Amino acid sequence: MASFQGYLDILNTNTRRPQIKIELLREEDETVYSEITADIMNSSGEIAVQRQNGVRQSIDLTLINIEGDYLPDFDNGIWWRNKFKASLGYTESDDSIFWHPMGVYCLENPIATSNYSEKTLQIHGIDKFSVMDGSLGGETDYTYIVPVGTNIYTAIQAVLTLVGDKKAPILDVVYKDEVTPYTIEIEIGGIISDVLIKLAEMVSAFVYYNSEGHLVFAKDDDDSEKASLYDFTTDEYNYMGANRTYKFNELYNAALVIGDNINGEIFDAKVQNNNLLSDVSIPNVGFERVKVINDANIYSDALAIERAKYELKLATALQSSISITCVSMFHLEVDSVITINDSSIGLLGARYLINGFRIPLNIGGSMSLDIVDVKEFEFDY
Repeated sequence: MASFQGYLDILNTNTRRPQIKIELLREEDETVYSEITADIMNSSGEIAVQRQNGVRQSIDLTLINIEGDYLPDFDNGIWWRNKFKASLGYTESDDSIFWHPMGVYCLENPIATSNYSEKTLQIHGIDKFSVMDGSLGGETDYTYIVPVGTNIYTAIQAVLTLVGDKKAPILDVVYKDEVTPYTIEIEIGGIISDVLIKLAEMVSAFVYYNSEGHLVFAKDDDDSEKASLYDFTTDEYNYMGANRTYKFNELYNAALVIGDNINGEIFDAKVQNNNLLSDVSIPNVGFERVKVINDANIYSDALAIERAKYELKLATALQSSISITCVSMFHLEVDSVITINDSSIGLLGARYLINGFRIPLNIGGSMSLDIVDVKEFEFDY
């Protein structure tokens, strides 16, 4: 019987049978009405995920199209913005599969190819944020206004209703009573997703679609409290190696946020990294380099402080970037923590945050992880 424990057990063996499932979804409620897994070519394709606001997930795959069944057509599910769901898993000893949801995607720019006996359709999908950020829609033909004093979650739900997304969003309870301090206005020809981005920037939150197709609006959690999803060491075969890049040109040890909003008030805050435990702190490097952020969405000194801490935390993490190659692990997620023990590049059980990853869809391919430092430092302000 398929289980998560069964999946973990497979990671500890040398024998793996990776599986992929692609399901076409109904537009009105995103329920499954057809599966096209049998015609997927297993020689190419990948899923890519990046930790950021807006579009996070994309997928590329190729379908065998000898009979022309997948030529883009309004009636066959292969059409502009049509949704499909991807799942990955490993076959267990009893031939069952524990499926991991890997995103709900909207179809963008398929390519039909006829080359001698090879007839294929290349599919590129991007997650549901694409229907509101201008990639596959979301442009306004009128001025869209969110009045001052609007509850943030009311504003979010209004955008989802406008774009026809009926799936319940996942909204962090910490913001349930937060309201807009001023009017948000999207001019004619703008994109409706800017409302969500502005709301997220206003409170230093993340906004994106998760692997099951739900919009998430959530606070950036304390990384130091997250459990490790996997511990990589040079002694086990799931770890295939890593490269570490020291980004000295992106070294910042202070952040200044200036909120010059439309009401004419200016709110600002500066935070500094003076922590002696940090290699890039002002005392340790001997100078201060300030990252300056101007944002009209900042409407109080308290928010300016939170944003400055948030920006300095991101800048500090990105100053050492590491790329890992490993066996494909479907339970890993961006914004989650892993550890690495590899003395050759100076990593002795250090905790790192997954900033992005790529999972190949071809048999025998290896996964790549982009990770950043997860150390939490106290900043002065």
